[in-house]
Amino acid sequence: MPQPLVELGGAPDAPVMHFAIANGFVPEIYIPLLEPFFEDYRVVSLPPRALWDSLPAPDFATDQWGIMADDLLAGMDAYGFDKVIGVGHSMGAVATVLAALKQPERFSHLILLDPTILLQDLGNALQAAVRANMAERIPMVDSALRRVRTFDSVDAAERHLRSKRVFSEWDERALHNYAAYGTIPTDANSGSRKLRFPADWEAYYYAAYTPLYDLLPQLNGLLPTLFIEAEDSNAFVPKTFREVQELVPSATYVQLKEQEHLFPMVVPHAVSQVIRDFLDDLLT
Repeated sequence: MPQPLVELGGAPDAPVMHFAIANGFVPEIYIPLLEPFFEDYRVVSLPPRALWDSLPAPDFATDQWGIMADDLLAGMDAYGFDKVIGVGHSMGAVATVLAALKQPERFSHLILLDPTILLQDLGNALQAAVRANMAERIPMVDSALRRVRTFDSVDAAERHLRSKRVFSEWDERALHNYAAYGTIPTDANSGSRKLRFPADWEAYYYAAYTPLYDLLPQLNGLLPTLFIEAEDSNAFVPKTFREVQELVPSATYVQLKEQEHLFPMVVPHAVSQVIRDFLDDLLT
């Protein structure tokens, strides 16, 4: 099955900026963040298999995020991308690192938005639960499996999202794009919608968590790298943020105060500026 490519904006012949998404979302919600780069880059996303046509989610298993890295590299081959600026959020940031460690020559820079690097004890406990066939007891897995999956319309989807605290501070365009692009028609004859990123896949990816700690020293000095961390993140907590700075001292680090894990959709313009400053500093 051909891997899809999402063209987010920019000129076809411009240098490529690739965005790897967080679990459960779709590339288009990041447009408010990425739009400032359309003038200088071709901004694209090779989405994970959850967004390929009609692939069923695999059985729960640990250490599976490397598949996304392999798919990213295969997609870059298929579409002729090279010297890519690799940007990723959450799970997508981890997949981007794994791909860059395998083939660093394919990338020019790495920009990692709150990569999911759990405290080691927490990551070990999550993996132990999956191996004991208790993945559905993991809170994030359970939440994904219980997610509302269908809506009467795009407007109904947007109203539902707005009613949830987790989306209450999102940028208006990011939230609208989630409703518009994060749902697809259930059939050709009604206006009803269903999640484009299936809940079963979302649950699978949470269970498939892949630790990055032991690999991080390999990233030191490899490529110009920016880590952006949310002060109140539950996926890349301040303790881990400090430890990563010791493991990868060559990287640039920025902490966004009073922000949580989904900050790319809450303060997209602030994030764009941090990325722009990082790229501009390397060119001056």
